[in-house]
Amino acid sequence: MVRIVVRDENHEEARARTQEIASLLREYGDERVQVNGPMPCTITRIANFYRFAIEMLCPSPKPMQDAMQAIRAKGMLKSDSQVAIDVDPLWLM
Repeated sequence: MVRIVVRDENHEEARARTQEIASLLREYGDERVQVNGPMPCTITRIANFYRFAIEMLCPSPKPMQDAMQAIRAKGMLKSDSQVAIDVDPLWLM
């Protein structure tokens, strides 16, 4: 499982960026990769930042890695102060 959390001070910007990432993951992932989201995080707002999440599930990690690598090559998926990528998350809050 991979969990991607996008945060932004603007609600619509956070939602739109998360939607764009989810669409690209669906486009570049194969049929084994299940992309859930975007969805609001359980705690939707922290320190004036709105938060949306995407969850990727797959029996094997390789297809998820390939999809994320393809999106990263486009400059859309980099772990920074706005995007957090958590592989095998222990906590889904």
